[in-house]
Amino acid sequence: ATDKRIVMANPYATDRSHGDTLERCHLGDLFVLDENAEEEFFIKALDDKQTLRLNGKKDDRIYSVSLNAAKDDFGDPYCFICVFMDVSAEANAIKELEIANNAKTEFLTSISHEIRTPINAMLGFNEMIMRDAGDDTIVGYANNADRAGRQLLSIVNGLLDMGQIASGKMSIVPEEYNPAVMLSDVYEMQTVKAGEKELNLSIYADENTPSILIGDALRIRQIITNLVSNAIKYTNEGSVDLIMECGKRDGDNLDLIIKVTDTGIGIKEESIPYLYDTFTRFDKEANKHIEGTGVGLSVTKNLVDMMDGTIDVKSIYGEGTTFTVVLPQKIMDTEPIGKIEDYISRREEVKSESFIAPRASLLVVDDNEMNLSVFSGLVSTIKADVDEALSGAEMLELIKKKKYHIIFLDHMMPEMDGVETLEKMKEDSTHLNTDTPVIVMTANAGVGAKDKYVKMGFDDYLSKPTRSEKLLGLIKSYLADELIDEAEAPETEITTDSEELPEHAFPDVPGIDWKAACMNVPKKEALFDIMGKFCSLADREIAELDDYYMQSMMNGDEDALDLYRIKVHSMKNSAALIGANDLATKAKRLEDAPDKRDFVTINRFHKTFIKEYRTMADNLEAIVLKTSSSDIPIIDDDALKEKLDILEKAMEEFDTMTLNRVMFELSEYSFSSKEVENAAEDLGKAVRDFDTVLFENTMETMRSLIQA
Repeated sequence: ATDKRIVMANPYATDRSHGDTLERCHLGDLFVLDENAEEEFFIKALDDKQTLRLNGKKDDRIYSVSLNAAKDDFGDPYCFICVFMDVSAEANAIKELEIANNAKTEFLTSISHEIRTPINAMLGFNEMIMRDAGDDTIVGYANNADRAGRQLLSIVNGLLDMGQIASGKMSIVPEEYNPAVMLSDVYEMQTVKAGEKELNLSIYADENTPSILIGDALRIRQIITNLVSNAIKYTNEGSVDLIMECGKRDGDNLDLIIKVTDTGIGIKEESIPYLYDTFTRFDKEANKHIEGTGVGLSVTKNLVDMMDGTIDVKSIYGEGTTFTVVLPQKIMDTEPIGKIEDYISRREEVKSESFIAPRASLLVVDDNEMNLSVFSGLVSTIKADVDEALSGAEMLELIKKKKYHIIFLDHMMPEMDGVETLEKMKEDSTHLNTDTPVIVMTANAGVGAKDKYVKMGFDDYLSKPTRSEKLLGLIKSYLADELIDEAEAPETEITTDSEELPEHAFPDVPGIDWKAACMNVPKKEALFDIMGKFCSLADREIAELDDYYMQSMMNGDEDALDLYRIKVHSMKNSAALIGANDLATKAKRLEDAPDKRDFVTINRFHKTFIKEYRTMADNLEAIVLKTSSSDIPIIDDDALKEKLDILEKAMEEFDTMTLNRVMFELSEYSFSSKEVENAAEDLGKAVRDFDTVLFENTMETMRSLIQA
């Protein structure tokens, strides 16, 4: 009835009431339904049929309850019709399925984690074999094991992602990121795979894309990597194109468009609706030689959905495929990214044309001591003579005394910046470097950056943080041929071509992106040295920044405000250099504020920034520096003598396997003195080169050091 009381019921409904009369009862007398919910149930039924799943009032059964209003010719309700069905069996079956599915998901997640740990360990040990083995056959076996291991790790990572998505444990974590850096990183990682198949991998990005966006950078990188990797996998000849464009823009919101196009085998039209199903692969017979589980696209689709984005595919079977992903992002910095080429290192060029230049003389000028250390470390492989200067004034004195082949000059420095220093250098014709090329070092990689600096008088420019490949490529292009010699064997570096770095190699430090850090400083020992310098300089950097803050904010000192901008710029570069990307982004926010006279931002974020900067230094010192030194045991003299005896016998018997095994064991220890450590390095070189003379001399040196 319209007063919401029951006036008629069939035998089933009466039976469900357990013998009670239903006449004049409310629905709430039959089902667990509070008064407000019951009222809303009737109101919605006036416009449309409503259905609820409810528990019975006097039993533990579950019912599907539908309510519909019967209306007269004028559209007014004259009664409500309620239909309910016992769905307890179905509900229990669904619950059991959910329990089973959750158990499967938990198992999948757990076993994926368990499998990853030994895989990473095996990859790490295998990397050491590739590094230390002197036998080409063993190195070949190790390379095959590395490829298989990384393929297995990729599969396990996909399973882990599926488990996290299914269990609801994967969440989107927005952060500030540079889309150009992300795109170029993926491109550089995938060039090796494309090269192995002789495919042309090209990259394009809209130059007007904002330089800083807010989104889940890790997951977006994963989406792009999955799509590019898939395109390479299913393309046997031709090309793969990676494209980034700007879509709809509304205030601070932007649609970021990522396209991946290939000339591969394509997808049949009837297969497209099932493309994102888990563990599904198509044309299995035709593609049986292609490795994979069918998890990648399913993970990609789920990630896109979690970001409220869209993914679309267009394909012509036998000709190629284009995937288009649209992701809504927020804009943090409207400055355009400029040319994507400026973000890509000259990896291929330097690897194929390695060189040394022992007769070359370089000068690097930067007010940041960490940047100077990194520069000298990066060019140490070419054995050039490098002088350092901490200011423009110091540089102007040095160029009067010595002739340099190239000068690298930082742009933003206190007192006299790079532009002013260059102007004074050109005004003076009495020094020894009137024709020396001067290359500016700057974090400004925006649209037309190179043209702008060339117009200012610089010969070229180098973006910061500096990548070794780009730096060495630039040096080689400006040195005369007679200064360049054939390269010696390269020193071991931490490779960043793969998507995963060995977990055992680096401790977990909040806020540190080890992949980014290794791209900037490829040698682990040098990277830890740079982090040590970051820690030792942190208190001084913070004190100076705080002093400039007090002078500018409290006393209205305009000069101090400019020095604040320069100092936080330097601290930003230091943070970016060691992979503290989030800290660097926060420094960028403070760096931009003085020019805009945005004192609100400075006052709001200054104290937070210096607190996080200090915390980063404390964490690095506690987790990285102390751990890296204290966790490595020192080998005692007796144990070292035993290993030297084994090495001596193995060298006499030409037993290279034993030689490499023992040297690997020694690499797990530190030594009682720097002299012994240096001798051990020479011993390693002798074993690698099978240099018997160096081996015998070094053995004699080590034994005398131990006995002393």
